[in-house]
Amino acid sequence: GNNNNGTITAATWTTAGKFGNALAFNGTSARVTVPNAASLQLTTGMTLEAWVFPTGSLTSWRSVVDKTVDGYYLMASTDQSNRPGVGGTWTGGNQNVAAPTVLTINTWTHLAATFDGATVRLFVNGVQVASQAQTTPLATTPGTLQMGANSYGEFFAGRIDEVRIYNRALSATEIQTDMNTSIAPSAPDTTAPSAPTTLTATAASASQINLAWSASTDNVGVTEYRVERCQGAGCTTFAQVSAPTATSFADS
Repeated sequence: GNNNNGTITAATWTTAGKFGNALAFNGTSARVTVPNAASLQLTTGMTLEAWVFPTGSLTSWRSVVDKTVDGYYLMASTDQSNRPGVGGTWTGGNQNVAAPTVLTINTWTHLAATFDGATVRLFVNGVQVASQAQTTPLATTPGTLQMGANSYGEFFAGRIDEVRIYNRALSATEIQTDMNTSIAPSAPDTTAPSAPTTLTATAASASQINLAWSASTDNVGVTEYRVERCQGAGCTTFAQVSAPTATSFADS
């Protein structure tokens, strides 16, 4: 991921998700807000995905993912006969693509939208249901990314789970894989790094010792080393004096 963390307002966690937990939106004020970032400017390619479980009105615009203002968006319903859709502002103008039928209330449905630089596509439950040619880039927008709401005061009522955003267009097969796969939290790192080896100590002066060693190895990555000092030949109490990221240290 790109560490795009959101702030939850009025939405609540529920265990009744598609896979485990989900966020429940009240349809009047609930939203998740993610600050603008370069990684959210999906000008030449994108995929937006989410499982949605609408429990309230599906009239007009009901946002699932919305990059404000006038950016890209994935909707549970639109002003096109209340059907789910995808849209955005391209350099050539606004465009919306809607599904042929409305969503079913109190039912989980997977929505996905892609843009590959040539075509906008909408998928419902892993099947492409609509498309539209679009050869100009998506416009960049300085606003926040929101889930469950948009900048026009329109809100989604229901549960949203498994939101995914990519900077490329996924294939139908990839979307179907995502649809059936939970976004699991990262597993904790339980493998300790190897101990550094070949430590050398060279007297640079009467008051400085230069230390050097071979790098440790780790399945995830070594972030730093710990240098400790103990005063006197028979000392037993060590104190940390530095945490260098390199494989050398000048102790003075």
